[in-house]
Amino acid sequence: MAEEKNTTTKKKEVLIIEGKGRRNLGKNNIGTLIITGDAGYVVGDTNKGTITIIGNAGNGVGDTNKGTITVTGNVDKTVGFKNKGIITVTGNAGDYVGIRNKGTITVNGNAGDKPGEDNKSTIIVKGNAGNGVGFKNKGTIIVFGNTGDKVGESNEGTITIIGKAGDSVGFKNKGIITVNGKAGEFVGNGNKGTITVTGDAGDYVGDGNKGTITVNGKAGDYVGWGNEGTITVTGTIKSLDRKASGTIIAGDVTEDHGIPWTKIT
Repeated sequence: MAEEKNTTTKKKEVLIIEGKGRRNLGKNNIGTLIITGDAGYVVGDTNKGTITIIGNAGNGVGDTNKGTITVTGNVDKTVGFKNKGIITVTGNAGDYVGIRNKGTITVNGNAGDKPGEDNKSTIIVKGNAGNGVGFKNKGTIIVFGNTGDKVGESNEGTITIIGKAGDSVGFKNKGIITVNGKAGEFVGNGNKGTITVTGDAGDYVGDGNKGTITVNGKAGDYVGWGNEGTITVTGTIKSLDRKASGTIIAGDVTEDHGIPWTKIT
């Protein structure tokens, strides 16, 4: 086994080093690198081998990674920028998980804001995630917990939220978004794809919608402004917008302002 005289492997060898909060560990790594203790910023830049961090890491884990990176602790932020390999974070990850990702990233804890921006492959967050999940996503994103606002803005792929989501789910969405809990206001604003909310939704469902929106609970006020697609609410809609249009199907509508809609029988 090589002694700790380098911070990366340049051939197919096994190297064990102490992290000591140092930066730029594992750059251009080819073999197997084991880092004991915490690492600093920029770990595994252009890695093609295997890196294991037995501790925490700073910003910038796995930039342009093509190998396998495992962090047993937490990462500050920016995991897997342009990643093409496999990255696993056992703890929490900060903001910007998987920007332009083309590989597989799994976070077993929580993730911060904007995970999966321009993602083209697979990102799994087993905890909660912050705002801006899947902006311009073209791949697959699964969050097992709750999320903040703006899930799936300009999404063209598939996003699944097992918990609840905040406001503005699916703004300008062209793909498939599923929220298995509740969602906030402005679900499907400018949507051209498919959005399903298993729980209740807030006000302003389907503003400018041209796709398909299904809410399997209740919806609030001002539903269907400028709608050209199909909105289905299996529960009660509090009110339709006075300029609601398109196909609106509901269990009931408290105030429809004379706008046509179809009752579920």
